[in-house]
Amino acid sequence: MVKHLSILNQIIYLFKNLILPNANSIIIKSISYYSEFFLSHNYYKKKYSKCYIVAELFLNTYVPLCQKNIFIITRTSSNYYKKNTQNIFNFNMKKNLQKNIIIFASGAGSNARKIIDHFKKDDKAKVVLIVCNNSKAGVLQIASNEQIPVLLIQKDRFKETGYVEEIKKYEPTLIVLAGFLWMIPEILIQHFPHKIINIHPALLPAYGGKGMYGSAVHKAVIESNEKESGITIHYVDDKYDHGKIIFQSKCAISETETAESLAGKIHQLEHEYY
Repeated sequence: MVKHLSILNQIIYLFKNLILPNANSIIIKSISYYSEFFLSHNYYKKKYSKCYIVAELFLNTYVPLCQKNIFIITRTSSNYYKKNTQNIFNFNMKKNLQKNIIIFASGAGSNARKIIDHFKKDDKAKVVLIVCNNSKAGVLQIASNEQIPVLLIQKDRFKETGYVEEIKKYEPTLIVLAGFLWMIPEILIQHFPHKIINIHPALLPAYGGKGMYGSAVHKAVIESNEKESGITIHYVDDKYDHGKIIFQSKCAISETETAESLAGKIHQLEHEYY
């Protein structure tokens, strides 16, 4: 560390070198600016050390990439900076940058399998929990093979509580519905807004709603003489297949198409994009 730097700048320097390239200059400047502001007021100078103020600001500016136990903060500013920086920071960048994914599934788990396999190669995200409403579902064997925890849920309790407390323990960044057949209760949506996504095997808003899943969707599309079908990835709200659309991909329907052959095309799109 450069000796002539102020204590405040030394902290900012540490943050930059611990966080970059994942942090950006706006966040660092924000921490620096507001730290100087707080430290210019006698109340804050007397009540808190410089290290404490900057660390608190950092936690509140960089929340998406932090956890609240990220720092061990000393209130003695005079000796906060030492060679052995773990006396100040309890910092595990890999852990705090990792995104936690929870998968909800009801059946064989082919989409869940693809998601799990994809993130085996990427340490930025990990499937941390499988939630299932079917004790005989094939996805449970996948979870067992991959040593992923499973939460088996009951319908009445799911409607009432959403299993919110159990799910919160895994700190999900994203909840992915992968062939999950129950409607998501409002309590779960409220606790995880814009964090729950679903894939539908048709081009919404057409061919969505209750009962529109699996072969029923493909039969309806073919019987309506549609020229194309596809997939829709969308946010989940309190209605079936109704949330804001994130992405769609299409495939052509031939004159000799069957529900089975169309299902094969849709599965290819699902595994490519979801």
